[in-house]
Amino acid sequence: RTESTAKLRKFKMWFKADREHCKEWRKCAKEDFEFLAGEQWTHAEKEKLKSELRPIITFNRTNPIIQSVSGMEMANRKEVKYYPREPGDAKANEILTEGAKWFRDVADADDEDSDAFLDTLVCGLGATDTTLDFEEAEEGEPMVSAVNALEMLWDKSARKKNFSDARRLWRVRKIPLARAKELFPEKDVTEYDAKWAHLDITPDSDESQEEADRYEGDDEKLDVDGEKDVTIVHLEYKERVKVRVLVDMQTGKRVEYGLADAKKLMERAAQMGRMFTVLGERQVTKVRKVFIGANILDETDALCPTHFSFQIITGYIDRNTGLPY
Repeated sequence: RTESTAKLRKFKMWFKADREHCKEWRKCAKEDFEFLAGEQWTHAEKEKLKSELRPIITFNRTNPIIQSVSGMEMANRKEVKYYPREPGDAKANEILTEGAKWFRDVADADDEDSDAFLDTLVCGLGATDTTLDFEEAEEGEPMVSAVNALEMLWDKSARKKNFSDARRLWRVRKIPLARAKELFPEKDVTEYDAKWAHLDITPDSDESQEEADRYEGDDEKLDVDGEKDVTIVHLEYKERVKVRVLVDMQTGKRVEYGLADAKKLMERAAQMGRMFTVLGERQVTKVRKVFIGANILDETDALCPTHFSFQIITGYIDRNTGLPY
């Protein structure tokens, strides 16, 4: 319990730092999407026009240009293709290419990528979530879905295109309470809502550290029928871990395990009459996936140990602020 509390405190500190970094981008991004939708007058300008009995007319020059560029992307979509690097690799690369086509076809990835590209044209950032859906199929159904850019936060130190150097990525979204119960059935109802995860910083949401680390749940405000929305934070982060490199003396196969797992494997192998030799230890990076509400709801290794499920598309990067536009 103490370890979980310490982790939650660390995650909240990361969240606040990244939210502070992204706040100016979020402000501009909201205005960008309003312009795309034709909401191009400020409240003060509307009130002034109303007082003068003048019509509020918008000539939306933004939407046609953005949609035409988006249409060009749809008409010239790229495809995933693997090329052999060495003689004899052609057959394997053909199989990989067809496998990638199958995955993207099943997941309808082209349309989802186009939605993310459209967001990039508007606000400088688009995102997709690539994963496997184990609810639809036991072996996992391919799934690629565009993510609302305004639900995303990223590592404040990331500066490369597509934030390829980010150490962590966040998605903060509201889902029905009933859905939260389905995803995390073993948790108490008061643990689902991440009330501390305000994306937009306001005087009311700028809590002290003590308040941020304490959840003040009110059971009476929770709808038992699940109609109430709760905030769920999805965090993926990279961590450096030490692994032990082993060689199976019977097959010559080289494997890597965490220190604790390697010790268990060698003990079990010795009981079965098999031998492993330790080549050494090294540091590797692995991706962890966390779902957080009022407390940590779930933390596991990501499906892909080396890459985030979130894939980011950025426009231009402001060198001074590190923010996309």
